[in-house]
Amino acid sequence: MYEGIIQSLIDELGRLPGIGPKSAQRIAFHVIQSDRSDIERLVEVLRTVRERVKFCLVCGNISEEIECLICRDTRRDLSLICVVEESKDVVAIERTREFKGRYHVLGGAISPIDGVGPDQLRIKELLTRLEDAQIKEIIIATDPNLEGEATATYLSRLIKPLGIAVSRLASGLPVGGDLEYEQIWSYANPDWDYSGVGLIVQKFGGSSVADAEGIKRVAARIAATKRAGQQVVVVVSAMGDTTDNLIDLANEVTPIPSGRELDMLLTAGERISMALLAMAIGNLGLEARSFTGSQAGIITDSTHGKARVIDVTPSRIREAIDEGAIAIVAGFQGISQDTKDVTTLGRGGSDTTAVALAAALEADVCEIYTDVDGVFSADPRVVPRARKLKSVTYEEMLELAASGAKVLHLRCVEYARKHELPIHVRSSFSNLEGTWVVKDRPEGASMEQAIISGIAHDKSEAKVTIVGVPDRTGVAARIFQSIADADINIDMIVQNVSAAETGLTDISFTLPKSEGSDAIAILKKIQGEIGFQSLQYDDQIGKLSLIGAGMRSHPGVTATFFAAMADAGVNIEMISTSEIRISIICRATDLEAGVKAAHSAFDLDADQVEAVVYGGTGR
Repeated sequence: MYEGIIQSLIDELGRLPGIGPKSAQRIAFHVIQSDRSDIERLVEVLRTVRERVKFCLVCGNISEEIECLICRDTRRDLSLICVVEESKDVVAIERTREFKGRYHVLGGAISPIDGVGPDQLRIKELLTRLEDAQIKEIIIATDPNLEGEATATYLSRLIKPLGIAVSRLASGLPVGGDLEYEQIWSYANPDWDYSGVGLIVQKFGGSSVADAEGIKRVAARIAATKRAGQQVVVVVSAMGDTTDNLIDLANEVTPIPSGRELDMLLTAGERISMALLAMAIGNLGLEARSFTGSQAGIITDSTHGKARVIDVTPSRIREAIDEGAIAIVAGFQGISQDTKDVTTLGRGGSDTTAVALAAALEADVCEIYTDVDGVFSADPRVVPRARKLKSVTYEEMLELAASGAKVLHLRCVEYARKHELPIHVRSSFSNLEGTWVVKDRPEGASMEQAIISGIAHDKSEAKVTIVGVPDRTGVAARIFQSIADADINIDMIVQNVSAAETGLTDISFTLPKSEGSDAIAILKKIQGEIGFQSLQYDDQIGKLSLIGAGMRSHPGVTATFFAAMADAGVNIEMISTSEIRISIICRATDLEAGVKAAHSAFDLDADQVEAVVYGGTGR
């Protein structure tokens, strides 16, 4: 199409892997329009790479030295070798931070069509390395396509007579897949022992399915679980910020949208996710069927916006999985038992959907996938050296969730505790083992358990103070019954000592900011009946909570906590305690400083940064 040197440039660029004719043309014109200095710098880098980069004499990986960085690392396990096709596969496995052995790069895969046989690969070099008596196991990590499978079979037959253990990585990947782009390590080294597990419910939050690539990544993980021989039910949230965008759209139409119609609107987000995920799984060669909350049998009360699950009748889900399909369920939604209207379960409701379904289906485990690697001793966005917890009990997780930890929804933990259903909280962006939420910690774990499991904080609450309340029997009951009748949740309550000369007292309580205006309106209606003097409303507060079963048997926790707050300059306005929790209210501006101070005071800081926030809000 083009003349002379321009067409030659396009042709040469088109020979590069992954570059099609249009991309080659686009790159060529970018080169033509670039500054001369930019082109000269690129040429110099290419020349330097060609001169300096070589292949490691030991493993065949690319390196600037005789031996690559991995082969020079004395901390690596000398008894374990992972065999890969190309150097890019080494990068993919190293990214998981799970493999501690060494590598052997074959330089390709057996492909008779392309004229590539065993002699064209670094197989002889591998066999020479296996003469070392230190080597006990070989992991074959070739791609799960025809060439990769042929190579793996050939190598297995060569190595097994040598008495060295041989295992296969990526056997759960879809045929035709590429090792570089898959969630690889979990398939060969699963954190949960799936042998004997019949049914798994997996829940994926909005940040996990935020875009098409995220949906395909999640689909690959689900497909791997299914190919491992398990029945799989998946609960999915709306993509990314879809729910927030729909709420904004509703508020543009009307300042006070109808609860019924708002629920009808918001459920559209999960329907989009479930359908796209079912399509992505179908593209991997497996059958998936999507279901709305009502189709899945999620029965709720009739409270729009924060409905409660009262029953689950998953007959259609059971039918789908019995027929070998993967059931995809829209989270966060159900159908009212009384009105038959669509309802939503409130923020974090997809967690509740997943656990409720898992309990009804008698699943073996419920996996909650988020954008962090588990439950941490504090929010890693505030405390970078927060420690990942291997396990927490239901009661500790309930306190953490109620105190502001966003990784799990309170009602889903209540449901799990009721049915003694284990929850595995983990990230959909990595393959690391997460945190197990269970009835009791594994035997022996209590010996290592810290006094404090975690620190939670919450900026979403407000404080209401009722000034000058008559101190007589029945007044407090009347006040809080009025609040309860409006379905408003109260958190902390403090009543001052009555003044002897007036017989009046002050009552303060905290509640969600979103319900503050409703509470004030209700209290004003009963002011004449109760006879209190005035109301004060404060939405610039923060709640900080210390949670740990260990504090039952360790005196001095309160003193250490309050000393840490004093040292950090945090003034305490309210205090509330339970057997395993201490909560305080302070100024919102002091909250993060208080969290960091308490975390350090109880020696919860990890030796190195363990927490990676992959994106989103932690759900």
